[in-house]
Amino acid sequence: MAFFVAYYLFHLSFDIALFIGGTLTATSIGITLRVLRDIHMEQTNIAQIVIGAAVIDDIIGIILLVFIYDFSIAQEVSFKHTFSVTIMVVSFLILAPILAKVLSFLIHKFHAKMLVPGYIPTIIISLILIFSYFSHMVGAPAILGSFAAGVALSRRFFLPFGTALGTNEQLLNDVKINMTPIIQIFTPIFFVMVGLSLDLRVIDFSSGTFWIMSLSFIILAFVTKFAGAFFYFSKINS
Repeated sequence: MAFFVAYYLFHLSFDIALFIGGTLTATSIGITLRVLRDIHMEQTNIAQIVIGAAVIDDIIGIILLVFIYDFSIAQEVSFKHTFSVTIMVVSFLILAPILAKVLSFLIHKFHAKMLVPGYIPTIIISLILIFSYFSHMVGAPAILGSFAAGVALSRRFFLPFGTALGTNEQLLNDVKINMTPIIQIFTPIFFVMVGLSLDLRVIDFSSGTFWIMSLSFIILAFVTKFAGAFFYFSKINS
């Protein structure tokens, strides 16, 4: 829908319209989780559906943006590059539970002895960095590897790190306690870096076209997302 509005209504170039359509497919999983937590629904079945759909949506969005990037740079579609990224994503999702199991074994092994201070965040951060490195090596964004590692460490998705750790709530609590400060430090840094990467000098805030386009895409994003959820639940109820 964003592509059609950008291309046919605002008469933007084909490349830019494709890019706008591709970027609006992305879903902020972090914000979704925060909203679900604030309304005390993160443990419900519907929350698992929402989170799972958001993760799959982001994976598809990344592949789509690789496709669009190749087209905008070379004015041709590099199926080889897109296919390699797709294979990498699928491979990560297959390897993720295996690595999560190995990681849980290491944490189990050293948790009782506590011989190495800070081993829990060290192991988890190392896994994230390794995935990022592999992602960079195959020509995909490093953040894609970090994302795959995050999926592997998730307690609430279809590759649950919590399941690999078993029912040891004390251990799971220790993991949460150790990782929470790191998450609290780097989460705002991530959003600040994203904000600083925007060059406001190229935006003409006095232009009426800018505000019309911005409001149009914001409204479009809301309407289409709600419409998708509405049709889904309408189908279930029928």
